[in-house]
Amino acid sequence: SGLDAEITHKCVVNPDTSKCMNYWEMLICILMSYVALVVPVQVAMMPAPDIVDTKLIINCLVDLIFAYDVILQFVTMYQRKTEGGFRWESRLKKISCHYLKSWFLIDFVSIIPFDLISLVSESKSMQQAKAVKLIRLLRLLKLMRLCRSTRFFRLIELHMSVEYGKLALMKYFAMLMVIAHWLANLWALTLTLVDTGGIDRWVDGFTERELELNIMELTENTPWKLY
Repeated sequence: SGLDAEITHKCVVNPDTSKCMNYWEMLICILMSYVALVVPVQVAMMPAPDIVDTKLIINCLVDLIFAYDVILQFVTMYQRKTEGGFRWESRLKKISCHYLKSWFLIDFVSIIPFDLISLVSESKSMQQAKAVKLIRLLRLLKLMRLCRSTRFFRLIELHMSVEYGKLALMKYFAMLMVIAHWLANLWALTLTLVDTGGIDRWVDGFTERELELNIMELTENTPWKLY
């Protein structure tokens, strides 16, 4: 057929027939879950790394995997609309142009290792700058790729025999919990954007009360209490 004639490159991946691609999508979804839950906490409540620790290694590993996924997208077929319906596009040039015009910019920004850049620079001014925390928020752009992970949820529905209505309800409550998690961390992030001693912060009242009660672990210095 005309479609078969277009498949001229062995490196082109068809996500509809590749088993490896299904496992890869599962891995990407797991990593995006990590990003959704852990990265907001790191951005809002933890200082930029000044040594190579486990947190930095994990973040760099996640960035490397997402970087490989960016490369993979240049050879992954996508569905294009034709007069006869939707067909898989297999021409590398068309695949590359389509990806560059759609998700490439967001994906590229999301894999920039801001923590590693801060560490390598060995600049205290850069590590402590408020702007860096805002820049690190760009890593959350990885979450926008969830819009392209519907195949993962279809696999769950197929293998776990989950009805569409129940699956939709599960996705709704999961998203609701994630948004609440993000808002909590965003509220904590506001503390780093206001200089101490300047504008009154919402946590100052807690700090004064804790000092009066001789509490050693102040809320503003304890991530789990701040959360």
